[in-house]
Amino acid sequence: MSRPLALRHAYAILRAAVNSYRFPQHRGNSFSEEEVMHYLQASRTETREALDRLTAEAILKRAPRRGTTVEQRPVAWSLTDGLNAGGRPPVRIEKLQSGLIDATPALQDVFSGALQINTRDEVFFVNDLRICLRTTYWPDGLSERPVILPYNNRRLTESFETSYRRSFGHLESTLTAIAADRRQAHVLDTDIGEPLLWRQTTLYDRANVICELSHSFYLAHSMYFDLVDTQNP
Repeated sequence: MSRPLALRHAYAILRAAVNSYRFPQHRGNSFSEEEVMHYLQASRTETREALDRLTAEAILKRAPRRGTTVEQRPVAWSLTDGLNAGGRPPVRIEKLQSGLIDATPALQDVFSGALQINTRDEVFFVNDLRICLRTTYWPDGLSERPVILPYNNRRLTESFETSYRRSFGHLESTLTAIAADRRQAHVLDTDIGEPLLWRQTTLYDRANVICELSHSFYLAHSMYFDLVDTQNP
């Protein structure tokens, strides 16, 4: 990963983790630079860049070590009061389009040579702000599987097996930082080149056959990891 992209990646991951209440674990406590480095698995430079950006955005505030002056370099950070309040805002989904498409060679490789594939484009809103564009693909002949939202209390296995009539196998997911292209910027109402988090999620049945592929593009400054399907125990 190039250095500029690595810097954006560390910032985006940390911003998303703070928004989705996954970091820090105890909202009222301060945390050190080393804790963030360990959490991100990032270099010190990448970590400091992320912390500085979040501080400039008033998401974090500096917490100087006890017994030192404010002018000295801070060794801890904490969340601002606004983010300590807790609670998750509701998520709204708007379907842009859906239907059967001719599979590209890449999609044919994914779906065992299928010539036609179902697809669905959706936008996720939080507080009426567009935060995610997701495109989902699944084979022709299988029923559409609805997105599992955080408050649905529905398991991925149940959703998968109800829609696809197959035994659930496993989920694979990758996450990386990208720059928004023209379409992504237009749909998400942001600038071309704005950092996005791109998550690719693949769902397999028990025979190790791919039944669903999704590409989710999140605005890095407002991502909620809970929008991503997870295999609940």
